[in-house]
Amino acid sequence: MSYKESTDEFISTILASLDSSNLDPVIDYSEADKVAQELIDQAFSADNQGKEVSAILSSFNEPDYRIYNKSGIFDHGIQDGELSTSKIGINAIEFCKSLIHFVREQLNDLDKQEVFMPIALKWHVGVAVFVLDANNDGSSIIVSEPTESQLDKLEGEIIDEEWQSWGSKEYENRDDFMNEVEWGEIEVAVRDTWQSEEITRITKELK
Repeated sequence: MSYKESTDEFISTILASLDSSNLDPVIDYSEADKVAQELIDQAFSADNQGKEVSAILSSFNEPDYRIYNKSGIFDHGIQDGELSTSKIGINAIEFCKSLIHFVREQLNDLDKQEVFMPIALKWHVGVAVFVLDANNDGSSIIVSEPTESQLDKLEGEIIDEEWQSWGSKEYENRDDFMNEVEWGEIEVAVRDTWQSEEITRITKELK
C-alpha cells in the first residue's frame, strides 16, 4: 500500500524512528536515468568509502562549496544502484535533495530538469520514493509498506521457485525440504523482491 506523505511528517515518524535505533535507510537510485546512475557511481566509488558525504559531493565543485553540510559517512555500495551510509538519519531527505542537485548541476540540468532522478529510501521492508522536479517542490514523498498478504504471497512464490530449481532434486519430499529451508535467507529474499518491485512500480507511474 503506497501513499503520498509530507516530507516533514516522514522525517518526524519513519526517519526519526530509524535514527533513534541508529539505523540508516539504504539509498536506492536504480530507477534514475543511466547518465545519472553513472555519475553517482563515479562520485561514490570504492575509493571514497569511509569519507564524509559532504566532502564527496563538494569535491566535484568549488572546494568550499557545500550542497550537503550535515553529518554522514559513505559506507559502501551494497549492489548496483544502492548506497549505504551512516549518520545520515533524519537528514536523509536533505541528502536526497543534495544528491539530485549534484547530478543536475554536473549534467547542466538545473534549469531544464530533464533527467529523471527518483531516489528511494529503503528500510526493513518499507520504501519511500522521493522525486524533486518540476512537478514536486520536495514537500512530499511516496511511502509504501507491504501488507501481510503480499509478503505471504511472495514467500510462497520464492519457496516454490527454490523447490523447483534445486529442492526437488535434493529431497524426496517437500516436507523434508521445508524443514531444511534457511528461513532467514527467505525473509531477506522476500524483502528485497518486494522492495525492488515496489520501487519499479512507483517510478513507472511517475514517468
